[in-house]
Amino acid sequence: MYRWWQILYIFVTASLCICFTPASPGMAQGTSVQWTPAQTIPGYGDETNPPILIADRNNTVHAFASQVVDEEDGLVAIIYNQWTPEEGWTTPIDILLSPVKKQARLLDALLDSEGFFHVVFFGGDETESYLYYSKALAVQAADARSWTSPEPIEESMIPPSGAIFEVADGRLIILHGTQTNGIGVYMSVSSDKGKNWSESIPVGMTNSNKLFPYNILTDQSSDGVTHAVWQVMNISGQGRGIFYSRYEQPEGKWSNPVDLSLGDAMTELGTMTPALKYHDNGLLVLYNISGKIVMKRSNDGGRSWNTPQPLFPNHIGVNGTLSLVEDSANGLHLLFGQRIPGSPDIHGLWHSQMFGMNWSSPAPLISGPQVVDMTGDTGFDPYDASAVIVQGNILLATWRTDPGMKGNGVWYAYRYVDAPTLPVEPLPDEAVLPDSTNSIVIPTATSDDNLFEEAIPDWTPASIDDSVVALEVKAQGGSPAAPILVGILPVSALVVILVIRLIRISR
Repeated sequence: MYRWWQILYIFVTASLCICFTPASPGMAQGTSVQWTPAQTIPGYGDETNPPILIADRNNTVHAFASQVVDEEDGLVAIIYNQWTPEEGWTTPIDILLSPVKKQARLLDALLDSEGFFHVVFFGGDETESYLYYSKALAVQAADARSWTSPEPIEESMIPPSGAIFEVADGRLIILHGTQTNGIGVYMSVSSDKGKNWSESIPVGMTNSNKLFPYNILTDQSSDGVTHAVWQVMNISGQGRGIFYSRYEQPEGKWSNPVDLSLGDAMTELGTMTPALKYHDNGLLVLYNISGKIVMKRSNDGGRSWNTPQPLFPNHIGVNGTLSLVEDSANGLHLLFGQRIPGSPDIHGLWHSQMFGMNWSSPAPLISGPQVVDMTGDTGFDPYDASAVIVQGNILLATWRTDPGMKGNGVWYAYRYVDAPTLPVEPLPDEAVLPDSTNSIVIPTATSDDNLFEEAIPDWTPASIDDSVVALEVKAQGGSPAAPILVGILPVSALVVILVIRLIRISR
């Protein structure tokens, strides 16, 4: 028979094992790998495009989009809302208006290293238009008064295009399409977090008055180099090239743009909807050639590229943007809209994951026969995928219906992926509010010819600590019952002692 102290030892040992047994590093809180049912984002209009999605490290997705806020007057505003897995979507609010001509068309948004959002948008119409910039502290983004007055960067053009990013030393750079000195992609630089901007300088010219840059995208590799791609399209909307350039940071210059789709651009609809991602020490560019998705890879930082590799032979169609996102376990995910030919064709939004050098067979997030509806809200043909990874292992996807039909809102679904949850890092919550508000300003041309030189003195990059590039992917935490069990251990031990003592006395 066990002595009382032996029984106590067994009880304490078992309790400690339960307390400190690590939780499974797989899915969180009993979630599954299945997609949630597709739903529309509440508060988004029928014709609204899928939002630009930015995930912070505080379990929150920040969404920016352009939306008609006054049908009668044709007023288009930049709207903002948030999403969390627990609470869902907040109600969208209007945060920015165009200073001229009523339309504010969102081009890009950035969350910088200091916790500020930076937004660039097209403001105007076919008669007058400018590229505008505004910023706000991320934790105050839902307050329209926290955004700085939109400042004109440069005359813009239709179709509008632009991207904003931050380099290692904190400078902000905007790539945008304009026709100041010929149609092409230009660069504007700010060395003071957006307070002042340089004059625009050309990066890549179309050398034609009938070709226009569109879908400008950027990504950064682990060595701090910024890579950019964009498509060139004609006045009929046909793609006529996918161009790549990299930012040579020490010199403050871009490499000569190269056409990755040379020889393919003149086929039917041509080359369209590029996607760019630095992944697994290589640079990937995906794009659509007349209804087929292809991929090119560079293993030397964009200096040379392999031949296009066709993907997904059973899928066809040009269904808007492709979306590439990476989880905390270095898993690369692709979301795209296309169809599988048949009787009838099966349309859908599809998900594929890259394993080594190969992509998995696309699985439908949602699929079915196309539903053509030009007057109601039942149309079905997924288009313009936009996705983001939340906290390392939640994949949130959004899309709309093909704009050739009457819109029926922006749709979304999410699922958990096989990757660790990243530690929570709250956003900075202190900053001086901007001096200006959302008042209307009239754009004026820049007159300081030396602005660019002052904005980029020597262009010396800050050093990059490679250790910050690597992701920590260790499983977090232990059993959820641990804190409770630890708290009751002393009481439980006393109870055991008393019971044993009573048993011995009764004998």
